[in-house]
Parts: sequence; structure tokens; C-alpha cells
Amino acid sequence: MSDARVKRRPDLDLEGRRQLVEPITIAAADTFRSFRQWSLARSESPLALVNQVLDQAPASNGCDRLWRVAVHAAPPARLNLYIPHPESTLCTELAPGSGIVGLPLANGAIRIYYEGNTIGAHNLGHYREKCVQAAVRMLHDYPRGYPTRARADVDAREVIEIGTIESRNGHLHITARPNDLTWWIEPADLADLNVRG
Repeated sequence: MSDARVKRRPDLDLEGRRQLVEPITIAAADTFRSFRQWSLARSESPLALVNQVLDQAPASNGCDRLWRVAVHAAPPARLNLYIPHPESTLCTELAPGSGIVGLPLANGAIRIYYEGNTIGAHNLGHYREKCVQAAVRMLHDYPRGYPTRARADVDAREVIEIGTIESRNGHLHITARPNDLTWWIEPADLADLNVRG
């Protein structure tokens, strides 16, 4: 490393502690200083302070990932309930009677989470329980969701909205006609949901 790129730190840091490492590169020193400002602003929480630090960040620090901070979104109060369209490929890929929950995305697709209970778990025997399990996965660490294979972004034509599920308590509200559901949801599950034809 050439001496032109090395900058000596003072003997003490900002809190008055003795430095352990003396020579560092200028880029690393700028990154450390900017990260310290960013973390202090983040602990105080106002978004304006974070934006101010980001505006003052050096352009040549070599690390653009440090400045990408996502604001966590609040989970929605309700998720949509879906069944697959009878002529869709999704219909053949999922287990019959699977609980499907989801939300529309900005690009027009629908992000779904589903539970089909293909392993025969006793606590997922009813349609209601499958929907609640799928909703829990979608709401886990929202908006990222639980990492699972039982998730997909599908075209809006692949699914039919049949109602909603409340995020807070798991209550299902079916708005579709019972005759439109009997091919996918068992009659006993429709009776459990108080859906009558």
C-alpha cells in the first residue's frame, strides 16, 4: 500500500478511546465516519436525519449497499382469499382444497402463499386452518414473508378472489357464491365457514 493512500487517525476516537489500528485507507475512514453518522441518525429515528446523512455520503466510498435502507411496511389488515381458476396451470399444481391467500403487486401479478396439507398434518385438516397457515407465512416478517416453496407470483388470471381473511384474528369472510366454490372446497369445510347455497 502506498503512503499516498494511507491516512493516520488521531490517537483518540470520538468517544476518547485509544485507537487500536492506526493506518487505514481514506475510503475506509470515510465509510466508517459516514456509517457512524448514519447509525446515530438511525437511532434518533427521524427520516429527515437519515436523508441528510445519505446526502452527505461520499460518492467514492466503494459501497453503495450501506445506503440502501428499506422502511418496513405495516402488515395489511386483510389478505385476499383465492381459489385457482379451473383452467389454470395453478389448478393442476396445487393440492385440491388448498388454502390460498395473497395480495396484488404493483406489476399486476398477485403474490400468493398456499397450504395444501399434502403431508396430512392433523392441525391443518380444515380449509380454514389451511388459509390461516398460509396467511401466517405471508405476514411473517412482512413484506418479505416466510421463506417457503409454498409461495408464487402468479398472473391475475390464474386465480379467482373469493373473500378475505383478517390478519389480526384469522376470521374468513367468503363473498363468493357457494356453487362457485364446491369444486375446490369440501362441503364440510363450506358448512364450517357458514357458506350455504
